[in-house]
Amino acid sequence: MRYSFATQTPPLFINNKITAAILLSVTATGTLADSSRSSMLEEVVVTAEKREASLQDTPISITAFSANALEQMGVFEVNAVADFSPNVRISKQTSTADNIAIAIRGISSAEPALTVDPAVALYMDGVYIARSAGAAFDIVDLERIEVLRGPQGTLYGRNATGGAINLISQKPKGEFGFKQLLSSGNDGYFRSQTTVDTPTWNNASAKLSYVHNQKDGRTDNAYGLGEHGQQEADAFRIALLWDAAENLTLEYVYDQNERTGNGMTDQITFVRDGQAAVGGAIIKQAQETSSATRADQVYKYNADDDVSFSDIKGNALTVTWDVGEVTYKSITSYREWDSASAGTDFGSFPSDGLTVLDGKGGTVPEGELVSVFRALRESSQQQFTQEFQAVGNAFDDQLRFVVGAYYFEEQGKEDNPQTLAIPAIYAYGDLNQLTQSFLCADPTFANPFACIGKDTVVGPSTFVYTIDNNALALYGQFSYSLTDRMDITLGLRYTEDEKTTTLLTSDLDSKASDNWSNFSPSLTLDYVLNDDVNLYAKITNGYRAGGFNARATTLSSFTQPVDEETVRNFEVGMKSDWWDKRLRVNVSAFRMEYKDQQVQQFEATNSGASTINVNAGESINQGVELEVTVLPIEGLMVSMNYGLLDIDWKEYETVVVDPDTGFSTGIQTDISDFASTKVHAPRKSASMIIQYEFLPWSFGQLTARVDGSWVTDREYHAQLTNYTTSKEHGLVNGRLTLNDIPVKAGNLKVALWGKNLDNTEYKEWGIDFGSLGYAVNTYGEMRSYGIDITYEY
Repeated sequence: MRYSFATQTPPLFINNKITAAILLSVTATGTLADSSRSSMLEEVVVTAEKREASLQDTPISITAFSANALEQMGVFEVNAVADFSPNVRISKQTSTADNIAIAIRGISSAEPALTVDPAVALYMDGVYIARSAGAAFDIVDLERIEVLRGPQGTLYGRNATGGAINLISQKPKGEFGFKQLLSSGNDGYFRSQTTVDTPTWNNASAKLSYVHNQKDGRTDNAYGLGEHGQQEADAFRIALLWDAAENLTLEYVYDQNERTGNGMTDQITFVRDGQAAVGGAIIKQAQETSSATRADQVYKYNADDDVSFSDIKGNALTVTWDVGEVTYKSITSYREWDSASAGTDFGSFPSDGLTVLDGKGGTVPEGELVSVFRALRESSQQQFTQEFQAVGNAFDDQLRFVVGAYYFEEQGKEDNPQTLAIPAIYAYGDLNQLTQSFLCADPTFANPFACIGKDTVVGPSTFVYTIDNNALALYGQFSYSLTDRMDITLGLRYTEDEKTTTLLTSDLDSKASDNWSNFSPSLTLDYVLNDDVNLYAKITNGYRAGGFNARATTLSSFTQPVDEETVRNFEVGMKSDWWDKRLRVNVSAFRMEYKDQQVQQFEATNSGASTINVNAGESINQGVELEVTVLPIEGLMVSMNYGLLDIDWKEYETVVVDPDTGFSTGIQTDISDFASTKVHAPRKSASMIIQYEFLPWSFGQLTARVDGSWVTDREYHAQLTNYTTSKEHGLVNGRLTLNDIPVKAGNLKVALWGKNLDNTEYKEWGIDFGSLGYAVNTYGEMRSYGIDITYEY
């Protein structure tokens, strides 16, 4: 290992913006379950291994968030739980409020293209959500969220090399119920959530839910065109439950999410001197207005509140049949996602009428706004999944098993034209980009210096492609009790993937197909030391399918597929309860051997900006995860977590890029010695929750909560790290809830809340456009506050 525990500085003493009470970190685990002044920690039930089991008996490094914990955190999207789970990062990407990038233990995929699979599997009620694009949707009626760290290849299959996240929603209660949440806050924030449960009729019941969510923008448009960051969303869900027979249950869920908004809060944070020196009015203005800190206004052509939209429709049917000691389950799902953006704009500036060429033989008229980078997008994806499971026990419960078969297919299409402004000298001699007779007023091309001091508009270049993918898998996991205290678990999974990608661009029309297969075994030993302490050791494997580069700029780079990547994880851990179940300590240590690693390499050319997925090499990811929850006195709960991650590149084959100039050296070589090890992977992360429930009063019961999170530096590119790095920072949130307010019927509660109370400025995402000369960043939300009123009957 390249780190020493003895040298680790207590993380929250480093950041003087966090209260001294926050010493390590926090896990909002299921131990924050619904309890009133509990004197012991409650058992948390999870389904991480496809069957219900206690969190403390499940040999996985897992964090579970109960419905009550999620409410106290103010969580309505999956990305909000990352701060409270060690070695997990979930971020929204630049210029969108809908696309997320998930990283667990340093394994991630940040490319939203439909041809690139995520590295962390996301599941909603057992249904795999294939694309991280569009995954930042409103989650309705959550029962819990489970975050599984480490490869989950046996039970969750392909694209779970980093781990898996399970979203589990509430089922119909079978009796009449009503719940209404009204939430309001600064910046025009408003949320209404209504849920109705129906009584059981003819063995059938239903749960109906509707959510409306809206918020004003948080960044002004410099041209007086409105605000950036505004959002409006509506989500609807209907869940039907029918007990068709004594041992046969059918569940059907339909959910729909519609979201419109303007997520373009990103800003130009840096423009390189070299590019500004040879460019014209656009590049020079971009440099003059760039800001290395969060700006109150951005220079963009459009701030309409409907710049982008996302529409998701999901159908899922689950049939459960209990036969003796075996439960058979069928999960059938069909899901559609449609999304579009009227324009991704990283900065627009007025032409001076002289130095900005329009790329068509003339100049852009004075005063007309020209974008340094602008992209339109239309995306659609449809997926069908079918899974059969058999979960049961045998030999007087000495053997426990899960076996299954899984089928997946998807189709999708994306149209992503791009237009950009670059120093004209970069396009010198490129007849495909500029009209020869008007190139820098030098029709003979004899004098490239005539291009200096001018910009030119390039494009639109087109990235149009379709996908047609299929996957089939067979799996089984078998746990056998060797003794009363020791179990051995063998997992097996075989997967076949077939992918076809078709480019529809005018100059690269082509179709490419390939297939991959993988066998992902696992082996786990878990030992019950006593009733309160469980130990485990395991070897697990993960697999991410190969694919094609739909954003390729040459035919050869498209038709040459990216190979699959694999990871093998060695892990030991302890799940333990102490002090009469008032103290819970869970810890794991891991070493992950990552091979044929798929890495997204950003490429900026005078044809546009593209991301190429390549097999860069091998790395060793190792670290420790610690989660502690304690009830020191009645009513007081303190929960902490700490994640430590070390990444050591053994091989990183790529073309070297100079982070200062942004230009490629053209040399393909191994850069493992100086490639960043912090791409979506901060070395240390920590958080802490302190929550106190007062004794009930005549007018209700008060709960006070303060939580904080802290993370070290992280980066967004393996080489271009100078101008987009997110620096070490911490965030503090607070909530004050008055429960059980006396009303004639039902339950009423009111909560005051605040997020980022210290008003910390931090970067959430970043892209360095390299040779194009500029870097852009999106900043996280500043201080927000509001009130929640909830009535439940």
